[in-house]
This record gives sequence, C-alpha cells and structure tokens, in this order.
Amino acid sequence: MNMKPSQKSVLIWAIVLVVCNLVAFVIPFQKTGVFWLSDGFLVVSLLFLFAAERIAMKDAETAKSRFYGRPILTVAFDYAVALLSCVVVFVVISVFFPGLPLWIPLVFYILLTGGAAIGLITAETTRGYVEEQDQKVATSTDFMRWFYGQVVALSSQAEDTALTGDLQRLAEEIRYSDSVSSAATKELEDRIYGEVSNLGSALSSGDTVAAGRLCQQISRDLKARNALCKANKGR
Repeated sequence: MNMKPSQKSVLIWAIVLVVCNLVAFVIPFQKTGVFWLSDGFLVVSLLFLFAAERIAMKDAETAKSRFYGRPILTVAFDYAVALLSCVVVFVVISVFFPGLPLWIPLVFYILLTGGAAIGLITAETTRGYVEEQDQKVATSTDFMRWFYGQVVALSSQAEDTALTGDLQRLAEEIRYSDSVSSAATKELEDRIYGEVSNLGSALSSGDTVAAGRLCQQISRDLKARNALCKANKGR
C-alpha cells in the first residue's frame, strides 16, 4: 500500500483512537455524559486531522510544496494530542466525581477546537503567501537566467579566441549581477534582449568585430542595470 507520510500519520491516529475506545469500553466504569462528550470530540479530532491532511497536501506535487504544508499538519497533531490529554483528565475525574458538570469539559474542548481551527487557517494563509512570493521571485529572475544561458551558449559557439574570452567575462558579470528584475529595469533589459539577439546573428555570420562591439555594449548596459537595481533597493 503506497501511502504518503501524512496519510500514514492520520491512519496511526485513527488506530490510536480505536485502541483507546476499545480499552475504555473494556474497563468497567460508569460511562457518564463527560465520557460520551469526550468520545465525540475524539472523533472530531480525527475528522480535523483528515481535513488538515487534505489541505496540507492540496496540489503538493513538489518537495517544497509538501514542506510548506507541514505547519498545517503540526497544528492538527498538536490539537489532537492536547485534546486526547484533556479527554483522559476529564474522563478520570468524572469516574471519581460523577457529578462533574458537563459544561466544564465542553468549554475546554470548544476552546481547543476553535484555537486549532484558527491555527489551521493562519498556517494555510501563511503558506499561500509564501508560495505567492516564491512565484514572484521565480518570475522576476527569469530574464537573468535566460541572459546567462544565452551568453554561455554563445561563448561556446565563438571561434575567435579574444571574442570567446569577452563572452566568458560577460557571463561572469551576469553571474554576479542582481538576479531580480523590476519595472525600473525593464527598459534596459529589453535593450539587452535585442543586443543579445544581434550578438547571436553576428556570431552566426562570422562578424567578430560587430560581435565584440556588442559584447562591450551589453556589458555597459548590464552595469547600468545593476546600478539601477542598487539604487532602487536603497529607496
């Protein structure tokens, strides 16, 4: 049976509840209203865990997305353990004090369940925000990844030794440049995009002189872009 770790955890908790119920029903003691109330909330904790596992693993196809879902499962398991502890305490008390008011454990269980629900919503909201920021960063670094890959590829195509050296130095400049694009850098990046395309054409036609000039121009534009990135970060 191929199960996810989170699914195995929910199954283990279900087994724990079944064992606890069997033991509770085997031991001869008076089953008061507190016992039945507590048993009902244990079932709620299992449903809560199942819902948390569904939420945590929703669209979790990568290791990173599964990692981001872990806090949601942590909240659910902390709730389940805390609830089970309270159940044991209140059931034991009700055995020795059958007149224990039902509202006392009920208030505790409601507060625990409400706090866990808030924690679950907070964890899911935080995960959504972090994933959104990750997506923004990935999108904002697309140009520099493309830029670096293009220059490296062109350096391997150049037959002129001096031009190959220029392209390799340009690749190093790109590698140590600010990788995050913004609206402020778009104009320069559009210009660089066109220059890289022209550089590829110059290499294809064997025009090393034009290719060399383009390398120098691209390097100047890259420095201007980096200066703009630095200036914008200082604001």
